[in-house]
Amino acid sequence: MTFTTAQSPTPRIKYRTSDLLATTLGHTMPGFSPTDWQPYPQRQGTRLSAPNGATATKPGFTDIVEAGEDLTAIITDWPAIDTGPATTWAESVPEQCGYLYIGLEGDGRLEVEALGSARRLGASCSITIAPRASTFLWRTGPNIERRGVCILFHARYLRRCYPDLLARRAGPLHLWLENEESNLRDFDIPLLPLMTASTKAMLTTRLEGQSRQIFVRSTAEQLLCLAITSLLSQSSCNPCLSTREQLVVQRVRARIDENLTELPGIEDIASTFGINRTKLRAGFKEAFGVSMSAYLFEQRMRVAFELLEDGQCSVGEVAARVGYPHVCNFTTSFKRRFGRVPSAVAQRRRP
Repeated sequence: MTFTTAQSPTPRIKYRTSDLLATTLGHTMPGFSPTDWQPYPQRQGTRLSAPNGATATKPGFTDIVEAGEDLTAIITDWPAIDTGPATTWAESVPEQCGYLYIGLEGDGRLEVEALGSARRLGASCSITIAPRASTFLWRTGPNIERRGVCILFHARYLRRCYPDLLARRAGPLHLWLENEESNLRDFDIPLLPLMTASTKAMLTTRLEGQSRQIFVRSTAEQLLCLAITSLLSQSSCNPCLSTREQLVVQRVRARIDENLTELPGIEDIASTFGINRTKLRAGFKEAFGVSMSAYLFEQRMRVAFELLEDGQCSVGEVAARVGYPHVCNFTTSFKRRFGRVPSAVAQRRRP
């Protein structure tokens, strides 16, 4: 699954997080429709067809399952197809909802309007949070696949089930739990073998009815528990940042966004912004889930993909604009990130 920006020329369809919750369980989401076979009890789960009526040897599906109060499992298995429309989907998140994403296959990017982007590449696990009233953007279309599970959790669920989070000030989740978060935060979590096996089991189980719902519910709770525990273990190793230092980290990210051609050395950045090198490195990773060099690479690839899709620049011009003086190096990096060469993206967008 590939995510895109609000400036995408593709059609845009809007829905709200509430369309995934309560008794609706996705029934009101535009572009989706319930399948003839419904493996879950009524009002506890819904199986939807893949969006946009995509057809392939394997039709694909999305299961939206009530995994508990304030906890919803979205199990997705979409095949990659060669044809079909590209569509930007905008999900409005009015409340404090976070996402645990475990992907077994597929690639892509999550955008949150005016707040930045998060990564989705191949087999991965991450927790994404953003301020309430945010809008998440993603896209479906040709050659895009997704196979995995997204667990949607409300802040109320964490407060109720993990009281130790508040006792420990919740590490990187503290501001979000207090409804004071002002940034997009995307945290990479180690994808444990148990997580991979559990996700595969949710995709392939032949259970039906109440047994299936109970299985999905217990597995979703297990996956979220493992991810939260891992996140807190990671953050406990990072130094605490003062309010000024947190602002500095935000300014460093803004500087990277403004100049993708090169990233100065860590010593130069720390000296320029007046922050300890160790705190800058650890603070950036805690705030955004990746190192500064990984963030720069991801931003370069994001901009490059959008420029190639726009079709106004040659591959060489795109490479230069994102800081690659040699096209061959750019091609190698782009293929490693997206699994295809830049020219393939540019050609696909030509009329």
